[in-house]
Amino acid sequence: MRISNPPTAEALMEGARSIGNYDLAAALGDLIDNSITAEANTISLTCIYNAKNPIITIKDNGKGMTENELVVAMRPASANPLDKRPEKDLGRFGWGLKSASFSQARKLTVATKKDGNICSAIWDLDNIKNFEMELLSNEDTISYLEEINAELINDGTIIVWQNCDRLSDNYEIDQLEFNQKVMDASAKISLTFHQLLDGSRSEKIAIYLNGTELSGYDPFLKNHPATQAIHSEAIDYGEFGNINITPYILPHYSKLNTQTINLIEGQEGLVRNQGFYVYRNDRLIIHGTWFGIFKHGELSDLIRVKIDIPNTMDHIWQISIDKKDAKLPQNLKLRLKKKLASLHIKSKKVYKRRSNAITLTSTSHAWSKTKKNGVIRFEISRNNDLVESLFDTLDNDQARSLEFLLNFIEQMLPVSTIISSETESETIISQEEMIPDQAIKMAKYIIETIYEKYSDNQEDFEKMVLGMSYFKDKQKIAKDVLKEVHHDK
Repeated sequence: MRISNPPTAEALMEGARSIGNYDLAAALGDLIDNSITAEANTISLTCIYNAKNPIITIKDNGKGMTENELVVAMRPASANPLDKRPEKDLGRFGWGLKSASFSQARKLTVATKKDGNICSAIWDLDNIKNFEMELLSNEDTISYLEEINAELINDGTIIVWQNCDRLSDNYEIDQLEFNQKVMDASAKISLTFHQLLDGSRSEKIAIYLNGTELSGYDPFLKNHPATQAIHSEAIDYGEFGNINITPYILPHYSKLNTQTINLIEGQEGLVRNQGFYVYRNDRLIIHGTWFGIFKHGELSDLIRVKIDIPNTMDHIWQISIDKKDAKLPQNLKLRLKKKLASLHIKSKKVYKRRSNAITLTSTSHAWSKTKKNGVIRFEISRNNDLVESLFDTLDNDQARSLEFLLNFIEQMLPVSTIISSETESETIISQEEMIPDQAIKMAKYIIETIYEKYSDNQEDFEKMVLGMSYFKDKQKIAKDVLKEVHHDK
């Protein structure tokens, strides 16, 4: 005998709140996916604190839905994950809209407009007996949107979250905590959708958060001249398509400014952000993991490996419902381990930054001058051999501390004092060493520090040292120290 045994509405929908591991960014990301699938190229997110009763809206200019399509979209488990989907479809389970929304709020409203017709539907977890959902007419929908200060002029969709009890663990959130959550979500969305935001791989989309357009953050720093992109490889998976793998070796700390260092480190540091970055239809799914192939730190901090997969491989990679997790197929592990083993050496070379090239420009000057938008800035040259050699001796944390110290010194340069001093006609500004013993000690430190870097080319090394601006009026001291160092080595 077979009988029907459906779940109760209250139990199923309350349980849906715990499907996946959503935070605010992941929940918003799921709805952004839906907008992209609906062919939207402009998506506006609005997060309003509203006196301890936040209201969050997601509006897009996609193709919108008819009333029948809206009813299907609001249905729990509205799609079979085994069904074949359009190439650009970022969904899978038919739960995303509901599970993402209920992970943050108790009331979900979706208003949509297509071909001039507008309608809306509401799930309210406090009034959901027998799976009853409220369906609003054209006029009622317009009135509702006016109440929340929103409108749909052209085709598209607006999603509204109210009674957002899950934004905080204790079901009540203050203004400061709310603002921080919104800022964190902004950073994560900029990373998750960076290839779509900058149009580097697909048609560009624009995402706005509280009126500000988000910029994509590229975790591989592909536009930085010191980034190394290793040869890409496509792995054929037959009817499911190809997996494309591209390793990157990031630049050394000394070649990055403080803002870029903060970006690539994220909240958990550079080591935790190394590893695989898995993209599905140009959307980042998971990052900062080696899938058990290597340990974090084993290949140094500088390696990130980009993996692109199509949505036909969701079941192979076991993409989770919240799109925050994936499992590496077992038959790929050995292949990837062999491919990445050689990167260890390359990454260490970048980390150590050893070079036999000798250039006067990189060693003669401790300060460099840049000009941007008519403003001149002086910076301590990270290409100076003495600075480079010091970085070479430091581990990751020490290098980061040194970079912040140099940046602090640059920020504290007494520009106004220097300028005013130059206007005093009888004043001479000089920072040359006045005590011979100090000059000799400094010369020994400089020459011994950079000696090993150029030990294979002594003749050019001597020319380079004597050509340094520091030794311009200390030629005898430099020559004496060079002889002493050659003898000791």
